[in-house]
Amino acid sequence: MVSVAKILELIPDEGSLEIKKLEKMLKLTKKLERTRLDIAIKALSKIGLIQYEGEENIKSISEYNYIRAKIRCSSKGFCFAVRDDGEEDIYIREQYLNHAWHGDKVLIQIEKEGMKRRSPEGSVVCILERTKKRLLAYLEKIDELYYARALDERILSKIELESLEDEYKKESDNILEVEIVKYPIAQYPAVGRVVRELSLNNGFKGDVEIIKTKFSIIEEENVPRVSPKKIQDKHRVDLTSQSVINFKSWKCEDSPPQLSIFAEPSNGGVKVWVHVPTIAERISYGSKLDLWLRRRAESRCLGNKWINLLSKSLIDESKFTLKKTTEAITLEMDVDKEGNIDKWSFYLSKIKPDVEINDDILNEIANRKATSRTIPAKLKPFKKHLSSIETIIHLCKILNEKAISLGQINIEYNISPIENLFDNSYINPGLNNSYAKYSFNPSNSNSIISSISTTANRILFNHLRDLKLRMLYLESKEIDNNHINELIKSAVSLDTKVELNNNGLTDIHSLLKTIKNSPNQRVIEKILTNIIPDKKFSLYDPLTEPSHIDNINQNFYLDEAPWTSPTINYSDIANQFLLISIINSTKEKFSKKTEPNNNPKLAENIDTRKDYIDIKDIINSNFIEYLNDERIKSKSLRNGLLSIVEARSILSYVGSTLNGVITGVQSYGVFVELDSFKAEGLAHVSTLDDDWYEYRSRQNMLIGRKNKKTYQLGNKITVNILSVDLLKNQIDLEVVNEREVSSLEDIDNEDT
Repeated sequence: MVSVAKILELIPDEGSLEIKKLEKMLKLTKKLERTRLDIAIKALSKIGLIQYEGEENIKSISEYNYIRAKIRCSSKGFCFAVRDDGEEDIYIREQYLNHAWHGDKVLIQIEKEGMKRRSPEGSVVCILERTKKRLLAYLEKIDELYYARALDERILSKIELESLEDEYKKESDNILEVEIVKYPIAQYPAVGRVVRELSLNNGFKGDVEIIKTKFSIIEEENVPRVSPKKIQDKHRVDLTSQSVINFKSWKCEDSPPQLSIFAEPSNGGVKVWVHVPTIAERISYGSKLDLWLRRRAESRCLGNKWINLLSKSLIDESKFTLKKTTEAITLEMDVDKEGNIDKWSFYLSKIKPDVEINDDILNEIANRKATSRTIPAKLKPFKKHLSSIETIIHLCKILNEKAISLGQINIEYNISPIENLFDNSYINPGLNNSYAKYSFNPSNSNSIISSISTTANRILFNHLRDLKLRMLYLESKEIDNNHINELIKSAVSLDTKVELNNNGLTDIHSLLKTIKNSPNQRVIEKILTNIIPDKKFSLYDPLTEPSHIDNINQNFYLDEAPWTSPTINYSDIANQFLLISIINSTKEKFSKKTEPNNNPKLAENIDTRKDYIDIKDIINSNFIEYLNDERIKSKSLRNGLLSIVEARSILSYVGSTLNGVITGVQSYGVFVELDSFKAEGLAHVSTLDDDWYEYRSRQNMLIGRKNKKTYQLGNKITVNILSVDLLKNQIDLEVVNEREVSSLEDIDNEDT
């Protein structure tokens, strides 16, 4: 199925596109497929999204009166359109949904403006993209006909099943994976076919298959039969004599390759070389291989295996293998003792990595006494690299301190101690795109890579900004002041001493310093992670954003032009196309020394060379939106896998009593994080049957009307595990009162 979003993505923002070329890009070879595309184009022209130029060409219309949004439904049938621009949600009555499902990307037309406390109302004009191509469902029989009813109660339609095989008609506790063949339209219902039966009794492997279906992750290979381009040695800097270091936390053999580093002390600071796998040099943008990579968008970890962005041949050609000469894109930079970077160069190089360092080695280095003259046995094979490793660790520390001084928020990296998470237990440097960053951990290889790559991405952003060149970048978003107030209110309710400045205000950085090492640090940081907006991909264009250029504030420093994780994100490959074309255009090192390289003549010369690739030739606004959606999907996949693994580990504790801490309070109950698992469950207010409890939002507490007993944010409590729903990732809890706890302790004492 070809979505409207895909059609719009392929039409350039400027200029026109031949319809026959669009058919080739969409791989439509059958007459019926081309006829359907023709119908779609006519419909899109009628609602004003595209227009014809003659009979054979079409062009996009950049300005229209519709609002881009995503449908969000509740199990009770209430539907809202969550706007892409972050403005107020729009209420959609069921008759105006136009058969849109929960999660679908749509265009909305306002029917009634909002007033007072009422949301604006609207209707769905066009479904841009269906997000549910496959779904989990159970079988339902109505009047001798079989239907699939989605497990997700927010999907309000039932799906007719075509030619259901007898093996699926048997009564079973298993669930079905259903592929949507036809979506509902007018009076016609949705039609689907059963792909396979999924069981909850197949352990971790079965859980992964369930999660893949839940988030529509399909492992399609079908790699285009195109060999990677051969790279010429011309103009490359030979750095094969460097003792380059590979760092790696991931354990899976198919994990994506990452950057390599070499550093040495220099003038009281550090000189560092960041070597990044060069992918854009090995493919032609717009080629079959490039389009295949675009569709994949990102590498995704499924615990003990990866769905890699790159094909195997691209990985084999580009990865940095020990003792093997490989081409790279290098960033060379000088960092002073305070973390300032006033000199850097980008250039093409070739390197030969000398050693690989994992977390076990870093732990040995961290535990080694600074005054010790002897080298532990485990570190002796790495003796000649210890100085460089320690220099890199020192560099990461000062870079993080500098970033914090410029507005970066650091939070602790807390991961569940469950074994089955495999590579998901580690930071993913390519996907850590939050406004907040995880605190630097010198014993974690991926933490080192994350610190270096973030700095390198920010340098490219600042350099291209100074040159007034377009780029794909990750834009930092301010935290909503209302959310900050709620966070401070929660901190005060936890008896945290909040320091105010002369204006009677405080900020998040001051608050995080206050709670450092306090017993409530975990609770407050968990609330903080829920209110911090993720960075989003945007097209940086100095011609249309002059105010952004002039307003170089703290948050502006934290914007990034990603290019250091091309094995994980297509966004980095796109910027590599741009970076390599600039390096080739200048025929020299692409550098900055001391003063900003704000040279309009240089930028003009680059922009007019025939080998320069404008980022707008590679991506358009619709594709940027696709990258943002795929980033959200990756985050949801990781969280979903984490949740089902946690729920599976707690399943054996049903009926048992565990300790936890209250991490959230609502009118309907309290959320409790279980100490041993970092998993969260809900103790519904109906289980608090010793009194009638009122919700007081200002104090973040439930309080009994008669006994005045309170359940407040940060309270340590004991709970019974009532039930665990693996598919919905729900853990139902019951608070154990003091009398029950004491009787349980008495029983334990009698047993001992």
